[in-house]
Amino acid sequence: MSMGQTIHSPIFAPFGFGAPLSRSGENPAVPLSQIDSDSEFYEAFAGPKTTSGIRISRKKALGYSAVWRAVNLISSKIAALPLKVFKAVGKGHEVDYAHPAYPLLVRKPNEYMTAMTLKETLQSHALLRGNGYGYVYRDRDGRPTEIYPLNPEQTWPMRRGGKLWYVTEVEISERTYETRRLRAEDVLHLRGLGWDGLVGYDVITILRETLGKAIATREHGTRFFANDARPSIALEFPNGMKDTAIENVINRWSRMNQGLENKHKTGFLREGVKLHTYSTNARDSQLTENLTFDAMDIANVFGLPPRKLGLDQGGGYNSLFEENQSVHDDTLDPWCRRWEEACDLILLTEEQQNSESHCCKFVRNAVMRSNPDQRSAFYTKMIENGLMCGDEARALEDLNPLPDGKGQIFYMKPGMVPVGTEPAPEPSSDVTDAVRKMLRNDTARMARRLTTQAHRKADLEEQIEPVSDALENVCGVIRALTRKMAVDPAAIARKMVDFAKEQPEIGPDFEQKCVEMVMKTVFPESKNA
Repeated sequence: MSMGQTIHSPIFAPFGFGAPLSRSGENPAVPLSQIDSDSEFYEAFAGPKTTSGIRISRKKALGYSAVWRAVNLISSKIAALPLKVFKAVGKGHEVDYAHPAYPLLVRKPNEYMTAMTLKETLQSHALLRGNGYGYVYRDRDGRPTEIYPLNPEQTWPMRRGGKLWYVTEVEISERTYETRRLRAEDVLHLRGLGWDGLVGYDVITILRETLGKAIATREHGTRFFANDARPSIALEFPNGMKDTAIENVINRWSRMNQGLENKHKTGFLREGVKLHTYSTNARDSQLTENLTFDAMDIANVFGLPPRKLGLDQGGGYNSLFEENQSVHDDTLDPWCRRWEEACDLILLTEEQQNSESHCCKFVRNAVMRSNPDQRSAFYTKMIENGLMCGDEARALEDLNPLPDGKGQIFYMKPGMVPVGTEPAPEPSSDVTDAVRKMLRNDTARMARRLTTQAHRKADLEEQIEPVSDALENVCGVIRALTRKMAVDPAAIARKMVDFAKEQPEIGPDFEQKCVEMVMKTVFPESKNA
């Protein structure tokens, strides 16, 4: 199919001149495809009215501010998340910049749109009509080269001969339309909640009563306040008054009192005309409450907290971050998953799908930017436990890698040392001498304690705990510097007590012997311990 033909509506460029239009079966005089769901003909002929008397079209629904806000919020949030193609590398994965689908999802899916525009368009289609369709152009080798959105109101799936196809109405020339069948493998289908798994429910149709009530309440309020919220009135005319005189009185009264510019002006009547008022106001008619309840209904429909639609309803969250995280978990993440599965199915080859060598995935960490303290705590824990290197954390913050590959080192507690680095780097001689001096001094002090207790005939087993406590600090320093996890103060204390018990009589040389024994235990490789 040539791309050189004249295009009236770029959004439907793959199939001809412009957008296909809805049919009107109720009025055969109106040509098929000459009417869309937002035209006056649609309002007059298409579909039953709601109980409130409102016919719901796409523009009617979007004209309600809560619906516009919900659809715009979800669509823009999804569109703003980076969607990339990843390939498996060893036990991990990395972005596959060479994959033919990568530039379509990240930069430019077609001649007329950016990647964000395409995602935002298909997402809004899915939110309102339950389905978002994108047609995928391919080259002779089957690689995707372009993606165009299709009109969800004129596209639908069908089974034929045990195979899934898609059908769409297209304009092949001015006022000439035809139905075309598309291969399922060429249609990117973003489905919402549905019954048969093939097509999502049309949200505008399913919820037309909810939307009709909300729009009717809004229109009632508009009419109510058009007359400055004044109470309704009735004029009583005397018998025999001519129709022309009655009409003149009504017109004069309207000019004097209708509209905000005539607020609080004094009205007057003559020729025996009497005025009767009916007491009512916005709160008595519960207009304000109804408007709030209707907006909350819309929030429930789209899975958003009321505050996201401008409703001051307090909230059950301790912070804005928790509320945003709830929106991500409950509303955005399911849609992200639908996007990922749809892109995997259509944009990856069967071999890539079966071997799981590639996948299309949103970079969800981008939504964490709402709270710097939370981000900092997250990165700290990930780096300290060896789950993330510095460069990976910097990449999530759009920062460049550290120079000389320093950000590629992984660390792990205790001591925040490089993971898997063998042998351990030796501390400087000054540090080593200071640590050994600390160990000698603490050991000598505990040896004198054991000598005193032995002379008092006390039970030396009771000295294990205080000796261990006294050696804890110096043993911790040794572990941090040498990464010798076997340096346990309790084990050293036990060895000192046992050594004391082995002595026939603890004499003045016990302290020196005990220090030498401990130093050789902790530093067996050193001849001058």
